[in-house]
Amino acid sequence: MAEFVVAHILDDHQIGDRFTIWPLHVTILPPFDAPSIESVTGVVEAVALAAEPINLHVGDRAKFSSKTLVQKLIPSPELMSLHTKVLQAGEAEGWQITGRYIGKHYTPHITERAGRSYIDATFILDSLSVVENIGQGYRVIRSEVVLGSRS
Repeated sequence: MAEFVVAHILDDHQIGDRFTIWPLHVTILPPFDAPSIESVTGVVEAVALAAEPINLHVGDRAKFSSKTLVQKLIPSPELMSLHTKVLQAGEAEGWQITGRYIGKHYTPHITERAGRSYIDATFILDSLSVVENIGQGYRVIRSEVVLGSRS
């Protein structure tokens, strides 16, 4: 078993990139254990191929803990639906997905990094990346699927 996260990464990136500090991103599915990258990519791909790109708008800042500043996304039924479909597909595969902000409590946001701000910005969520925890604080982007893409 390995630990994965499904996210839309906002910063420039490519498959194989390693990092210890997350690039700016929107988490679609928080950390969970699954048997392989192939199984996770297959599930994410099935959901993503049936989805269309989503226009998102960044709202105000909020605090998620005493130290974590985030920029909340303005609620979007399309984003909520994408999260729910990936969550349900993963649960159907037997992945143990837990966390405070999943399902009806999903709170999409961008965690601020180095003072970079997306306040009042708009962007298109058009891809999903599968990121694996490879230990010692490192993560690596293992795969990426474009929403609605058949390639």
